[in-house]
Amino acid sequence: MRIGRPKRLDLEGLVLDAVLSMLAGIGAGGLCGIAIATFASLIGHTVRYDARVGHLDLGLISVSFAVGMVLGAFISPIAYLTLCRKVGMGKALLPAIVGTLLGGFVGDLWDPLVAVLTGIAGFVVALSWTAYKDSASRRASRRQM
Repeated sequence: MRIGRPKRLDLEGLVLDAVLSMLAGIGAGGLCGIAIATFASLIGHTVRYDARVGHLDLGLISVSFAVGMVLGAFISPIAYLTLCRKVGMGKALLPAIVGTLLGGFVGDLWDPLVAVLTGIAGFVVALSWTAYKDSASRRASRRQM
């Protein structure tokens, strides 16, 4: 336990990390949106009624790219500040992408709009699991000391 003045918050570093996580969220969100929409097009679950299995719906893919970028821009800094700050963005990026893709693919089995919600849920579950596993490994390493 540290006695004395409390630790000061590094606001400049925090803002820089939030901006970098926003940029990572824009890129990863856009790519995840493309992948999820491509899967929806290939299985024939698009918002169009004339969709055929195996045909790409380029309108859906382009809209999903934009929606993924916007959601990534907003959700990624919030997730970084709440869940990933102690874990680090490097450790959290791959599980976040995998969780988003798995959630989106499961949601595509119903509807592309459901895929948005299940993709966000997969993102949050994956980051929560990563933060939990990291904190558990830190506790275990402290006990061994």
